[in-house]
Amino acid sequence: MKYKFLIIDDNVNFAKNLSDGLQQNLSNFVQKVDICNDGETGIKELIETKPDFLLLDLKLPKLNGLSILEKSKNIDCSIIVISGEVPLINHIRILDNSNVKKILIKPFPINILVNEINYICSEKIDDTFRKKIRKELGVFEFNISSISYRYLVECLLLSCKYPYLLNNIEKDLFPKAAKTLGVKKSQTIKWDIQKTIKSMIKYTEKQKVLKYFSRQAPSLKLFIATLSQAILNRK
Repeated sequence: MKYKFLIIDDNVNFAKNLSDGLQQNLSNFVQKVDICNDGETGIKELIETKPDFLLLDLKLPKLNGLSILEKSKNIDCSIIVISGEVPLINHIRILDNSNVKKILIKPFPINILVNEINYICSEKIDDTFRKKIRKELGVFEFNISSISYRYLVECLLLSCKYPYLLNNIEKDLFPKAAKTLGVKKSQTIKWDIQKTIKSMIKYTEKQKVLKYFSRQAPSLKLFIATLSQAILNRK
């Protein structure tokens, strides 16, 4: 999954180096990087292009970064503030902008920024997959408040992100899910999901089940693998 980035910084060389660093170190996440060198141009670009990420300096000509933060509250965009102006940074908490994910004080090594963006991108990917997983599971009769539902969602999330885990679900997938969820025994996850799938298949309309499986009693591995593929194919 790739994302659009916007850098708003009046230091032309710094902004260019930042853009180069993002494209070199985050090529798997970067679709494009746009640069604006003043606040007035920056807010127009932000509103018109709606980037996924905004890297924002605070001390800017024409319109400062605090004003941009105020105007961007209703725009769905992950903002990383990059500034050496500590007095301005101290005002950010007053603005209460939930889009601000991180504040980096200049100067900073590029790997710090790369690590932060990697983390945010991973969260975005997880959120996207979870939404798709819930939609896919919505076809079946399922108790979404059960712990088994949580186990199954986590297993599907992991198998979508790391398809190799499906090669051996007992050795690879369930132990990884157990570690993520803080469950002591991976067999607990297996048994709970197994029982729930049987119940779910039993109470779901036969035609809905047959849209996914050639028979009405798929194995645990087949169920997870089939649903994972359907989730990956879902737009």
